[in-house]
Amino acid sequence: KLSDNGEGIKKENIDKIFNHGFTTKNNGHGFGLHFCANTLVEMGGKLSVHSDGPEKGTTFTISLPRKSASKAA
Repeated sequence: KLSDNGEGIKKENIDKIFNHGFTTKNNGHGFGLHFCANTLVEMGGKLSVHSDGPEKGTTFTISLPRKSASKAA
């Protein structure tokens, strides 16, 4: 998990945050979070986000599957 107490994310943007091309920045491209989320899915994981709204910070959570231990011969 990675959390901050920064500007947070508006409720109407939470569901769009990982969409290709979505950005709230004037000079943004909207590729970064989309790329990260897709890469984690390809690795069997997930990227999720939570924010209680503007000025309440944001938490991003990366989930990855555990590698199963090899059986000793």
